[in-house]
Order: sequence, then structure tokens, then C-alpha cells
Amino acid sequence: MVLQAQPSARLSVVAPAPGTPVRRQVLGAVRSALQITSQFKVAHLAVWGSFAFVRAGEVVADGEQLQETDLFVEALLEQRAGQWVVRELWNLSTHPDGEAHEAFLRRVGNHQRTQGIPLALFPHDLRATIRP
Repeated sequence: MVLQAQPSARLSVVAPAPGTPVRRQVLGAVRSALQITSQFKVAHLAVWGSFAFVRAGEVVADGEQLQETDLFVEALLEQRAGQWVVRELWNLSTHPDGEAHEAFLRRVGNHQRTQGIPLALFPHDLRATIRP
């Protein structure tokens, strides 16, 4: 197995604030992959170099309030040529079974190991699951 070039170890995992360009771009890539235009209630969004991980739920306008739907998503993204691209995607509405989520976590874990992605990119409850 050949390891690809890894971002500098000096990079930090950051959580882009709401409204920042990188956050809008990452969430836009997830929306595009899901073919939706609605908003997300973000539970976790972190970026490290050219990688990002998102955990979010869809929200839609219901009058003056936002209502959560059953679309809950987790995604690993990579920035290529200045564009965020979804590398791995799981969502509860089309994959409600645990087996599909476990397969998603295995694929994410493979990226984590081969790309040298720090575990700090992922939500706390997933770190033990994708640990090398």
C-alpha cells in the first residue's frame, strides 16, 4: 500500500464558524452529493488541511420555524483543485440499518489510516470505531 502525500503535521483541526466560506463550501458539497437545497443543523464540522468531516441533520422551513427531517448525514470530504468533494457519505434516511453505517465507518477508517488524518477530525463517539 502506498501512502499519499500527507498534509503537514503542524496543521490543526479547526471547526469553521457559521457563515465562513469554508463552512459554506463544505456544506454545499454535502448538499450537492445529496441533491438537496435545504439547510443543515450541524452537530459536528471539522477541517484538517484538505479533509473535512460533517455530521448534520437536515432542517426545513415550516412557517417561521425550522423543523428537523429524518435526513441525518455523516460525510468525509476532501478538497481537490480548490473544490470540496464528498469521499464517503452515509445518511440515515436511505441507510437506516447499522450495517451500512458500519461499512461507512470502515471506509472512513481506511482513509484515516492511509491519509494520516488525525482522529481529532471526527466526533468523539466515532474515534474508537475508526481507530487504526
